[in-house]
Amino acid sequence: MKKRLIIVFILLITIWVGYKSLEYLKIKNVFDEMYYTEIKDMKKQTANGFPKMKQIKSWNRKSVQTFDELTIIQERYKDELLNQGESISFYFDDTEKLLSFGYIKQIDNDVFLQIDYGYRPKGKKLVESVGIVLADEKEVDPKSIKEIQKYLDKYQISKEFLRNKSNEILYNTVIKDWVESYDSSFTVKNIGEVNIEKDEFF
Repeated sequence: MKKRLIIVFILLITIWVGYKSLEYLKIKNVFDEMYYTEIKDMKKQTANGFPKMKQIKSWNRKSVQTFDELTIIQERYKDELLNQGESISFYFDDTEKLLSFGYIKQIDNDVFLQIDYGYRPKGKKLVESVGIVLADEKEVDPKSIKEIQKYLDKYQISKEFLRNKSNEILYNTVIKDWVESYDSSFTVKNIGEVNIEKDEFF
């Protein structure tokens, strides 16, 4: 009997070590950490990542009971930590295996500048893009490079500004706040193995 218990114990330890090893192997960069920690926090109702970040707005996470194709988790920065007319939001899609976050700045009454970041753990690639969002429902958001450039020119938004703002949001805000709040394996200067694809507007 004693021998059987020892074998069961060893088997359980082996399974646990194997699970932890697989979990470690899939986390190659800081965005993997963000994605997998958030999904795990939501599924197990724990608070290891975004829930304990002082920069993030608190909300009732228990309201998310199950995950399906319609479930998208949203996290937002507190308004008081940003300038007026600015916002930073995160979206976690467990079905599509996608982490996306974006910065929005109001540049006119019904015009908003948007810098988006999309990350898929499977490809280990972060895609940065620039867009213009129009609040007027009668207007269609510009989609082509030429259309977006017209708005950037109109509001005197240069490539240098976009590059600096993109780096500020990505490194000095999102990544910095994450690694300072979470027991991260990465730093602002060492974000891990990830390919960053930048929009030509940068």
